[in-house]
Amino acid sequence: MPTTISNPASFSSVRTAFNTEGYGISTSFFAYRQGGGIVPATSGFNAIGAGTSGDPLQLTQFNGFTVPSSDVISIANDFIAADAVYESDLDFNTATYGIRSNGTIDASHTSTNGGGSDGLTHNTNWITPTSSASLYEVRATKVSGDTPNAVGGAALNTWLPCTSNRFWGLYLTGVGRFDCVLTIEIRDAATQTVRDTATITLMAKNQA
Repeated sequence: MPTTISNPASFSSVRTAFNTEGYGISTSFFAYRQGGGIVPATSGFNAIGAGTSGDPLQLTQFNGFTVPSSDVISIANDFIAADAVYESDLDFNTATYGIRSNGTIDASHTSTNGGGSDGLTHNTNWITPTSSASLYEVRATKVSGDTPNAVGGAALNTWLPCTSNRFWGLYLTGVGRFDCVLTIEIRDAATQTVRDTATITLMAKNQA
């Protein structure tokens, strides 16, 4: 989990915190400048100087600084479509995208086709190691199209802890079509640093 450096910071406490979170360790203080090999050059570390004349590196910049986990967060743009032949007794279509508490992504569709059900699910990890999933939060924001309406779906525009499964989906009965585009963000719950973002397109369609 994230490690908070002592206040006031010492070089020893800085080295220990970054090493604990998996960023590595160095005997050179200059290696701890933003973008210097230990400290990433990302927005979550903007409080740390780059070691230049205009942006000097100072030990006081680490006072009480919380070092986020170096867990690998990876979510990719995805298109999930459910396209079916309409059946009077099987008039449903779903397209869903889920961030699961076990560290996996559940992107799936279920379609009716010729009187039967045709389902597709593809799973990948959104975090490695998956055991760290509870340290993060996820938010879905609608960019365009229809509003997700799957029964039991998670709220929009709200940061939700990844301690529970979160999914958003389109559910269509009868003939028609729903489409929506979502922005999915995952952030470190302790530092509120966004770790990755993806654009997810959902489509559910029943044809007469």
